[in-house]
Amino acid sequence: MITSSHALLSVFQNHGIDRVFLVPGESYLGILDALCDFPGIDVVTCRHEAGAGFMAVTDGRLTRRPGVVLVSRGPGATNASIAVHTAQQDAIPLILIVGQIPRADLRREAFQEIDYQRMYGTIAKWVFEVTDPGQMAEAAFKAIRLATTGTPGPVVLVIPEDLQQQTVAQPQWRAREHAVTRPDDATVRQLLGLLETAKRPLIVAGGGFEAPGGREALAALAEAWQIPVALSFRRHDIFSNLHPLYAGELGLANPKTQIEAFRESDLILALGTRFGDITSQGYTFPDLPRPAQTFVHACADDHMVGLHFAADFGLVCDPVELVRVLTPAARPAIAKERAAWARRLQDIREAFTAWPQRKAEDGVDFALVVKAVREQAKSDAIVCLDAGTFAAPVYRHFGFVPPQRLMSPLSGTMGYGTPAAAH
Repeated sequence: MITSSHALLSVFQNHGIDRVFLVPGESYLGILDALCDFPGIDVVTCRHEAGAGFMAVTDGRLTRRPGVVLVSRGPGATNASIAVHTAQQDAIPLILIVGQIPRADLRREAFQEIDYQRMYGTIAKWVFEVTDPGQMAEAAFKAIRLATTGTPGPVVLVIPEDLQQQTVAQPQWRAREHAVTRPDDATVRQLLGLLETAKRPLIVAGGGFEAPGGREALAALAEAWQIPVALSFRRHDIFSNLHPLYAGELGLANPKTQIEAFRESDLILALGTRFGDITSQGYTFPDLPRPAQTFVHACADDHMVGLHFAADFGLVCDPVELVRVLTPAARPAIAKERAAWARRLQDIREAFTAWPQRKAEDGVDFALVVKAVREQAKSDAIVCLDAGTFAAPVYRHFGFVPPQRLMSPLSGTMGYGTPAAAH
């Protein structure tokens, strides 16, 4: 029988979703049954909902399609909430499907009932509770669009157990990607003028460049204009850490000399980053609320542009498209001071990231373990980290070079590393 669960899964399959992660539960048996009719969707059965959620988050980050995790109501949904928070903080497309109590029992404080709108409402982009079997396919279609457009993030679908096996129409919908956006020509000309005249420009690049061609476009812009690139928090893998224009990561333990040097910049290009708490060093770099430098903030999320720092140019646009239109075909004339500026930031970064020369008095120096891994890492290695200070030597010394990838939770959540690697 073709059911409402088939309709939901058909929408997923039509959008290239080929894997789901789950801890089996009785509250979504209808969907589990329908999965048997979709051999193209790999079902990864996990032992804990947090691990399943982290695996789905990693899947979403690597594929740029929504990672999908299915859990049962109450305790299962609570365990999975950490993945929703991680996806929101890390800007990763995720769809959490929660099996719910029967529709007739809703809002009666039934066994394992939770109001998921109240539970997830501040961290999910959308929370929807199905009230009719015909809504399941439509909800899946909207969930995919919302999870992947603008700043990617998590969506939660709540499906009562008695609505999962009714006969419904089978849609063949396929969402189109939104057209990329860029500033108008007059703004582009103004930005090009800034790039030509700035003596000490600095790019702060974020996760917006985790897109096809994004890393290459960022490198082309930096090289054409000879602008140093600092990376936002835990985004080490979007620009070569060994490039002479790499200025370091704005993270949890930047040396004072580095931040003081960054403050001397006369133009900051915050591209594809929310420019939040840690990247801005606790909202102290640049000056809050009005930066001393000319401040350009380009982000696909209109909520973030200008939220903390007043920008001279607040651009709600695709950062990859922006850097492409700002990259000239031939190297332009630039201020002569720029070479010395880039070299200065490189020297600071190299001094800070140099492998430590010390011997452990007891046990093994963990930095040596990291160094050994770095020396053996393949060019396409994926490094999966958990949260905690133990990972500091990786962030400081590893030296990622694309296409190497870093899978590390921006949210600082514990328990992420092993599920991410298992994915």
